[in-house]
Amino acid sequence: MTTLTASNAVGHPETEPDNGLDNETFATLWSGDVDITDTETYRNLMDGESALVALAAGTDIPLDEPPEAVEQWNRADIESFPRTDHTRSVFPVGAPRENGTYLTDVTVSVFAVQPSTRALTNPNATTLLVPPGGVVLGTTDYRVLVPVDDRVGSQRETWTLVSSHVVETRLLADGDLQSRSAGEKTPVLSYAGLDTDDSRVRLTLETEVAVELSVLREERFERCRQIVINETTGETERRCRMFWQSERETIRESVTVRDSTQVRPYTLSVTGQRTRYPDDDIGLSLRYDDLWLGYETASGEVNGVWRFYVARDPAWDTLVSAEESGRTRAHSPLHPLQVHAYPFEPGPTTDGAGVRLLGTDGVRLASPELPEQVHLDTPPEVYETSFEVTTRVVGEPGRGDWPRVRPRGLVRGVGVSPDDIAYPEVVLHRSNLSLSVLNVTHETATIRVSLRDAESGAPIDTSRRTEPVYLGSRVITTDSDGLATVTIPRPAGGVTARYEPREWWRVQGEQAYLPDSETVYVRGAVVDGLSVLYTGGVPVALFLFAVFLIDRITHWGVWPPWRGL
Repeated sequence: MTTLTASNAVGHPETEPDNGLDNETFATLWSGDVDITDTETYRNLMDGESALVALAAGTDIPLDEPPEAVEQWNRADIESFPRTDHTRSVFPVGAPRENGTYLTDVTVSVFAVQPSTRALTNPNATTLLVPPGGVVLGTTDYRVLVPVDDRVGSQRETWTLVSSHVVETRLLADGDLQSRSAGEKTPVLSYAGLDTDDSRVRLTLETEVAVELSVLREERFERCRQIVINETTGETERRCRMFWQSERETIRESVTVRDSTQVRPYTLSVTGQRTRYPDDDIGLSLRYDDLWLGYETASGEVNGVWRFYVARDPAWDTLVSAEESGRTRAHSPLHPLQVHAYPFEPGPTTDGAGVRLLGTDGVRLASPELPEQVHLDTPPEVYETSFEVTTRVVGEPGRGDWPRVRPRGLVRGVGVSPDDIAYPEVVLHRSNLSLSVLNVTHETATIRVSLRDAESGAPIDTSRRTEPVYLGSRVITTDSDGLATVTIPRPAGGVTARYEPREWWRVQGEQAYLPDSETVYVRGAVVDGLSVLYTGGVPVALFLFAVFLIDRITHWGVWPPWRGL
C-alpha cells in the first residue's frame, strides 16, 4: 500500500507507517509537511487509499483531541538513535555540548515531554502544557579523545582507554531532583508533583559522563661503569647499558552537560451550573478560566474553540556526527512528534444529535499564526477563548437523573471525573406573557401587558430583574404586579410583545425563566365593522355561490332565492 503523508515532505519524515501505528493514524500525524498539490501525482499515489489517508495527502486534518499515538510513536522512535562507540558523538543541530580535556562533544537533548500539548494562544506566545506528572525522553552521547602514543625519543607515552560511560542522567524540575537513570544513552525519566500554581517550570536533563585512561610513561636512562679488562696492566674500559624506567598513571575525568525546556504545569478544574427544562432536557454550563477543551455526555460532545494538530520537531531533522576526522551532517532517522493546540476558525462545535450549543464566553485574544506549512484555519484576527461552554442536552422524559459529564483538558489524560464536579441547580420555569387592548382611538391604542410565572402564577417584576419586555420596538418594564400599561401609536394590524429574560446560566440567586411572546390585534369602530362584514359576509357569499351552481346543474329553480318573494 502506498503511504502519502511523507511524500515530498520537508525534513524527510517517515514514509511508511511504523512504530505500531496503522496507516490512517499515521497519516494524521504529519501536519507541517508539504502536501501533494499535483493532480496527477495525487491520483497515482492515492489509488486504493482510504478517504482519510487521501485527505491527509492534500491538506492537514484538525483533530478533536490529543492523540495517544504521539506518545506511542515517540517511545518507539527514540530507539532509532544511532548506536555509537567512544570515537563518535551524535546529536541534533543546536544541541548543547560540553568539552573536557579528554571528553569532547558531550551532549544531551530533550527528545520529548509527554504527554504534552503546545498551546498557540496568540502571535507572541506559545506554551508547552504538561500534567503534574509525566515523563521526559532524552538522548545523550559523547566521544573520547585518546592522546596519540609517543614512541620516539628518550621519553615515551603509551595511552590506553580503560573505560568510558554515561554515569547517570538526572531530571530536575527547577533544580529539584525528580529521577535519575544510569548508563543509558536514551534515558526515559519520570517526574511528578509539579505545582500547578507555578506558571513556568524548567525541566532539565543533566548528564554526567566519565572516562578513565591509563598512560604509561617511559624514560630511557644510560648507566655506565668502568670495567677492568687487564688486571696486569690495570687497563680499564667504560661500558654503558641502556634501560627504561616506567611509571603508570591513571587519569579520570568527568563532564556534565544540561538541556532544558520550559513547561507550564496544567490541570483542569471546572465550576458550573445545571438546569432542567420543562420538557426534561438538561442545561449544562461549565466554566474554567483557563485553556480547556470541552466536555462529553452520553448524548454527545461539545468542544470549545480549540482543536489540535500534530507535527514533527524540526530541530531533529538533521543529526551531526562528530569524529576525530571532523563533523558531518545527515538526515535524522528520528522524528519526535509534538501535539499543538490552536484556535479553530469555525469556533465551538457539538458532536451528537442530543447536544445543542447555547453559547460560550471568554476573553478575546489575537489569533496566532500557524507555521507556513500547516494548512489549517484560524480566526482571521481575534478569537474568544471559550472559558465557559453552555449546552442543552436531550433528556429522557420522566427520568429525574442528571447526565454524567466528563470535562476534558488540552493535554491528553487531563480531565475531571464526573464525581468531582460540584455545581448548583438553577430552577427554570416557563413565563406567561399576555396582552389585552384597553382602549383604541383613531390615533392611539392602550395595551396592558401582563407577565407571570407560568407554573406558580407569581408576577414577574422586570424592574427588579433588569430584563426587557419589548412591545413592538419599545422597551417596557412590568411592576411588582407583573403589569405594565402602555399607550402607543395605533398600529395598522397587530402588535407583538416578547419577554427576553437573562439566560438561565446568567441568573444569580433568582428564578430563571424561559422567554415568551404574545400578539394582539388592535381594532377600532370602523375596523371592527369591516372585520364583522368580512368575517360574516365571506362565508354567506360562498354559500350563495354554491346554491347558484347547484341550481344551474339540477334546474331545481331555487335561484334566485328571493324569486318567490
